[in-house]
Amino acid sequence: MAQRFSEDLKRRILEANNLLDVVQGAVGKLVRAGRNYKACCPFHNEKTPSFNVNAEGQYFKCFGCGKGGNVITFVMLYERVEFPEALRILADRAGIQVEYDPRAAEQYKKETDFKSYLYRLNDVAAKYYREQLFADSGKVAREYLKKRGLSEEICEQFRIGYAPSGDGLVSRLTSQKAPLRALLAAGLASQRENGATRDFFFNRLMFPISNMEGRVIAFGARILGDGEPKYLNTRDTLLFSKTQTVYGMDFARDEVKKQNKAIIVEGYTDV
Repeated sequence: MAQRFSEDLKRRILEANNLLDVVQGAVGKLVRAGRNYKACCPFHNEKTPSFNVNAEGQYFKCFGCGKGGNVITFVMLYERVEFPEALRILADRAGIQVEYDPRAAEQYKKETDFKSYLYRLNDVAAKYYREQLFADSGKVAREYLKKRGLSEEICEQFRIGYAPSGDGLVSRLTSQKAPLRALLAAGLASQRENGATRDFFFNRLMFPISNMEGRVIAFGARILGDGEPKYLNTRDTLLFSKTQTVYGMDFARDEVKKQNKAIIVEGYTDV
């Protein structure tokens, strides 16, 4: 992603915001412990303080949940914002006027707008797969869900759907003027050597994969019947990285924080 801020501006923002002051303003009193300061972690529930701030080094580390970083990282985690917004918050706090590199800002806007468009495509796809689950062709998927004991309530909550054979999704999206490059970038379409396109997922039970904000960023798909691979995921995209995403965490996040533990299972239906 293009950076909207110059390196000099980032340096000035870091120098103007003392991590200890920022953390104290967020979590309250910190207790000195040797060269560090301690408090209960603001990112998970705990009774014994494991959140440490090193004022000299200007970094924090929680030995309970593992989160750590500098003052920018802290604001990103605490305010649940991305890097540019965290810099703006800290710049405002320090009274620093933010000046943008026009070329970088223009590129950032293009990338941000394109990511927003991919979110919309994924949402349309999730609705399409959900619709197909209740079509005649979705009978095999409905029978599988019934066999697995998944209630209608659970299926609705997780937006489980079905991808039939053919190119129904690509046809629907292209009829809505969606460009092919966006369908490919979202991982919703595949293209043959002769240039023909078709749906990336077909004859599969569909599990929308969401980010921590609950926005659909990808899909997991289980084949119904014979064939390989048994499970197929959206390839890595601007929105999705398989190694950095945990299915169902958008639903489990608050309870994980509350109980300070998580149970990891293998499959989508296990979740």
